[in-house]
Amino acid sequence: MKPDARPLKTVKCIAHELGVSGATVRRMAKAGVLPVSKSGCGGRTSAYEIAREDLARLKKKG
Repeated sequence: MKPDARPLKTVKCIAHELGVSGATVRRMAKAGVLPVSKSGCGGRTSAYEIAREDLARLKKKG
């Protein structure tokens, strides 16, 4: 799998790509604006995961 095809897995990476803070990413995920899923076991401390295609679509919208 190419490195650019892998989903982004950390709040910090997602925030950097969107140009927002980590807290904003968490708020957007909680509100359902970001199509994220939990990786790992899906518990409270599991990392978020977002597909690069979904992220590109969000960046296009602005």
